[in-house]
Amino acid sequence: MSEPRSTANRPLAVRTAVDWGRFVRYAARRFGEDRCTQAAAALTYTSLLSLVPLMTITVAILSAFPAFQNLEDSAQRLIFDNLVPQVGDAVQDYLEGFVVNAGRLTAVGIIGLVITAVLLLATIEGAFNAIWRVQESRPWLVRLLSFWAILTLTPIMFAVSLSLTTQFVRGSDIGTQVLGYRPFVGLLPGVFEFIGFTVLYWIIPNRTVQPRDAAIGGAVAAVLFELSKTGFAAYLKAFPVYETIYGAVSTVPIFLVWLYLAWSIVLVGALVAAALPDWRAGRLLGGQFDTLPPAQRVTLAHAVLAELAKGARVGDGVRRKVLVRRLPLSGAMLEELLGELRDGHFVERSAGDRWLLSRDLAAATLYDLVAALGIGFQGRHEPVSDLPGSRARLGDLLRQADEEQRRLLGEVLADLVAEEADPAAGPAAIDRRAAGE
Repeated sequence: MSEPRSTANRPLAVRTAVDWGRFVRYAARRFGEDRCTQAAAALTYTSLLSLVPLMTITVAILSAFPAFQNLEDSAQRLIFDNLVPQVGDAVQDYLEGFVVNAGRLTAVGIIGLVITAVLLLATIEGAFNAIWRVQESRPWLVRLLSFWAILTLTPIMFAVSLSLTTQFVRGSDIGTQVLGYRPFVGLLPGVFEFIGFTVLYWIIPNRTVQPRDAAIGGAVAAVLFELSKTGFAAYLKAFPVYETIYGAVSTVPIFLVWLYLAWSIVLVGALVAAALPDWRAGRLLGGQFDTLPPAQRVTLAHAVLAELAKGARVGDGVRRKVLVRRLPLSGAMLEELLGELRDGHFVERSAGDRWLLSRDLAAATLYDLVAALGIGFQGRHEPVSDLPGSRARLGDLLRQADEEQRRLLGEVLADLVAEEADPAAGPAAIDRRAAGE
């Protein structure tokens, strides 16, 4: 990763600290750019609607397996004691009553519960796709199958892990009491959180996420989650503001605040997992692609077309991760650029996250590329009817500017791309046009 000259001669520890400082600032900036606070609020609201359906589905699945029936109470106790500080008992009592009521629903009501649970997973996927700058979601059939697999397999996997852990602790020599708790059991919440976050970051986004990046993001989220549980519980104990104001119903606002904090931590871990590839490549470019100067946008778009043209010569597409490695822009910016080129019918995504040219570059000019990027004076130049006064002169000037731009940018893209691959081809292409070939 390239470094500024001012830090190149510093000790390794200092350079590492500086790099991590830049990464933290970059992640913080991305947290705002990707509107993670709004996403956390949406997930909090959706979670309130989905908690009862999720618990109902979990209880139904565990009840179908006789070996797991005795684990329902243990699983709920482990979840609420470790995931909901201070008010876990009250929340569990409320939800257990709701689940009992949900068990009396008809088939139509049960379908509604499943749809509500799927809605939460769809909201999570949407938030993650925004963080990874994914332009298109999976087909609905694929999404439904994935969501159904998560809803059915997660309770089973959790029950299996809890059962194995319980048997291991009971049959091992580590059952001695140390500081009032079993050491292995004390680590279980953090281990489960790390595994859950890692799987979430690895599977949910419609993007190929490296397991290493997902694991690092999962570790960050798990550590923050454990710290936040301790801090949140200490705050509520030292400053019982909610109990003073809301009295007997203080559980509701406390639970809402905790849900919002928890989802914010989940999104922070996702940001870390999404930003790590850019950080390793030394491409922590701020902002978005459409905020770059027009000349840079056109140059980067031309570079993408040149890379795809190289792949077309061997009859293959180019993976997104290859483009990120070869081009001097972040993965998020590349995704935006590819989206604009696709809207302009220059490129298209194929299977396996490969990108292909979808337009004959010999029949397109640089002017067409500029127009696809929304740069220039293309379109209608008549005065806007809602504005007072006549602007015919302005319309004429804009029309002339557009015509002049079309003339100056009339270079065929195929020739410009050929120059990228072979600089000697540039003059030859000019000679061919001059000769009328």
